[in-house]
Amino acid sequence: MKLMIFMGASLFFGFKLFLLIDGAFDRDEWVRPVTNQESAGCYRGAMVEDLIARHLFVGMRRSDVVALLGQPDYRSGAGELQYVLGMCSGVGFDYDYLNIYFDGAGGFVSAKVFQH
Repeated sequence: MKLMIFMGASLFFGFKLFLLIDGAFDRDEWVRPVTNQESAGCYRGAMVEDLIARHLFVGMRRSDVVALLGQPDYRSGAGELQYVLGMCSGVGFDYDYLNIYFDGAGGFVSAKVFQH
């Protein structure tokens, strides 16, 4: 029984990791409108690691982040922007989001992926 639970969890998290890696950030692909059919997939998830590692820089102005990524899907005050990544869990149950955080002067501080 424990082995089955372990194997199931390994497959689930392994599939989720597979969906969130191995894609170069493409601005045109990031900002393009998503169809209803695509919204049930992980339409931005494969790009997020490259985006964080190679395109977002500490101190980058909020306006430059918005110029790069387009208008956010959600705002949570002046210090946070949220972009929907899609349903990247592999189960198609919850959406994943990229949360981008700024300091009081509007400079980029960090970015994290969350599943809601």
